[in-house]
Amino acid sequence: MKRIIYILSVIVLASSCKNIEKMVEQGKYDEAIEYAAKKLHGEKDKKTKYVEALETAYHKVTDQDMDKIKFLSASGYANKYDRMYDLFLKINNRQNSIKPFLPLISEDGYVAHFKFVRTQEKLNEVAILASEEHYQTAISALEEYDTYGEKRSARNAYQYLENIDRYNSNYKDTKELRRVSRSKGTTRVAVSVATGNFVYAGDISNYVLTSFDVERLNSFWTTYGEARNFDEAADYHVIVRVEDIILGVERERVDHFHEKAIIEVGRENWVGEDGRVKVDSSGNILTVAINQEVFATVTDVKREKTAQMYSEIVIKDERRNRVKRNIPITVDEIFNDYMCTFTGDKRALPTNSVKRLDTHLAPFPHDIDMVENMSYQLRDAVYSKIEHEMRNIIKA
Repeated sequence: MKRIIYILSVIVLASSCKNIEKMVEQGKYDEAIEYAAKKLHGEKDKKTKYVEALETAYHKVTDQDMDKIKFLSASGYANKYDRMYDLFLKINNRQNSIKPFLPLISEDGYVAHFKFVRTQEKLNEVAILASEEHYQTAISALEEYDTYGEKRSARNAYQYLENIDRYNSNYKDTKELRRVSRSKGTTRVAVSVATGNFVYAGDISNYVLTSFDVERLNSFWTTYGEARNFDEAADYHVIVRVEDIILGVERERVDHFHEKAIIEVGRENWVGEDGRVKVDSSGNILTVAINQEVFATVTDVKREKTAQMYSEIVIKDERRNRVKRNIPITVDEIFNDYMCTFTGDKRALPTNSVKRLDTHLAPFPHDIDMVENMSYQLRDAVYSKIEHEMRNIIKA
């Protein structure tokens, strides 16, 4: 038994050594380093295979990263300093994972040697270069905005300035430039409502529509406000215009249905033609049903009233003085109610009529209530339409 356990242990150990060697052969250097470090952690007698593998993998992957840094340094790639910084940071983290093992000596006396890169110094150097690169690119983007007036240029400038925060949040005048970029890159949308002259209907819809919170549509790069309160020149003007309000008439339809049924009201002895009561084979008296015809009158009352509000959203590009969108919106308010009653004998009613019985009939809604309900529907539709359309316009 002990011999079997010993053999299995040898096989597992050999398999482990093979795995880490394979990682190095396949170029999975960081994976090999992580695996070797896990195996060496806390071990007094450190296996030579792991020590050698860790050493080999470290030098190979570090050489790879340094070659990439050298290539990037000589290239003209945009954001090359960001990529160089990431590589130096990767080297730094790798070195920090190895330092706790130093000096690293295997159980056989093999001493691993590691040539460390002065990463902190390099990180500081590249951070300055990356910050300046983003800074100059942001300045160019702002100059482009001043020339062409494209908000996308100001937004790009803001992003470049944001990138500098990774290295130095107080670099030069980035905070002020970021404020300027945000201001220049923001799209300002003024919203106004025109409800027309529909007597009380216009007053109600105007109250509802002008009370909605357009600022809830605000995003990082888009601000909304009521046109009458707008304190800056708007890039776009959104006009919500109620074109027409049609209030339908009250309709009530009354229908009467006559129902009848033959029902069993009792039983009586079955008397044959000979006048004798009939019995079954056991001597029990046979009976027959006593039927009665019953009648009922069903009254159906249906009430209906409809209304429509025809509106339009007009989105105007104030900078170019042209209409960008005309979006029609129609909302409906439909009132329906139903009552079903009967007179006579309920037993005459078929099952479907019994299920429809309802003695409550709601009164017709007032025109004012219908207009108010439609105004709220329109307001909710306006939120959705404005947000959707403005998002597409700004992206275009």
